[in-house]
Amino acid sequence: MSGVLIAIALIILFLAAWRFNAGLKKNMYQYGNIRRLGILIFLSVFLIWEGITYIGDIQMGYPPSLFMMVFDIKESVALFMLYMFPVALVTSVLVTISNISLLRKEGRTWKNMLGLLLGGFICISSLIVYFALDYLKYSQDFTGLLIEYLLYLYALFIAYLECILAGTVIMGFIAAKHNPRYDKDYIIVPGCQIRKDGSLTPLLKARVDRALEFAGRQTEKTGQAPVFVTSGGQGPDEIISEAEAMKKYLIDSGIEESRIIAESKSVSTEENIRFSTDLIKQEKEDAKIAFSTTNYHVFRTGNIAYEMGLSMEGMGAGTKAYFWINAFIREFIATLVKEKKHHILTLFIFAVLLFAMHLYLY
Repeated sequence: MSGVLIAIALIILFLAAWRFNAGLKKNMYQYGNIRRLGILIFLSVFLIWEGITYIGDIQMGYPPSLFMMVFDIKESVALFMLYMFPVALVTSVLVTISNISLLRKEGRTWKNMLGLLLGGFICISSLIVYFALDYLKYSQDFTGLLIEYLLYLYALFIAYLECILAGTVIMGFIAAKHNPRYDKDYIIVPGCQIRKDGSLTPLLKARVDRALEFAGRQTEKTGQAPVFVTSGGQGPDEIISEAEAMKKYLIDSGIEESRIIAESKSVSTEENIRFSTDLIKQEKEDAKIAFSTTNYHVFRTGNIAYEMGLSMEGMGAGTKAYFWINAFIREFIATLVKEKKHHILTLFIFAVLLFAMHLYLY
């Protein structure tokens, strides 16, 4: 019977890997890819742990049995949290250091404290659940068993969140490090704040420089020189639009004005993509498009394009490290919200399986 369970687990793992790979091929920037990768990590960790425990039981002389397998699976939920605690603690320290820099330079807003709050929540939850389970392990009355089940369920929930967060980080890096194919007709550069004198901030300059670097390589490799679409309106404290500021920088960098389209009406990333695409389609309906934005912003920008039904590839420009962590937390929250029905269904299935294990063991 235990062999059958292992075979079923491997089949489920294979299906999860297949679903993730299919989603990645369809479009890299779907939030569903984060969810599928998180589930794949979750299943992989528990299957590996169960395999190690199973081999250990055999070496210690315990005969393979369904009871021992179910017991080990249940216990692995709490052990997962215990072994992940050092990772969560180190991450929380790094997040704290990062958030201090972010709060100093970007202001004390709740959004800039997201990483700190999440790291603290995971660490505290890990300690409470583990010690509470250790305290209740000798309790065999109904109330004690019910509380034990709820604690295991909470531990499962935290472990699942940790895996989804890991999936968010991995997908963020994959998107940021992706290099588009050298076949692009246009490169959109979404704007952000410019300086008071109309020059580019380091953040915006990095986006334009990344687009220039890609365009140069494509031209060298294929002879096809892409058109730049600078996108961004004029804020109340800006002397010119962000699009015009980027256009001037491109011209100063040696790009012919005929290869630049300035879109000066947008005030958000969504409008950057929509308005820029509208201008591109006026020239070429089936154009192949890329976009250049800050590395931590690539996945979100790509997802906005995907939800508009647009197919385009992104490239990431470098930025300060302290921006990354809170960006990951925002994407983590976004995937929880956008994929909430799928997450709830997955957790419900795990909760039912955990309940069945408790009934079998007790």
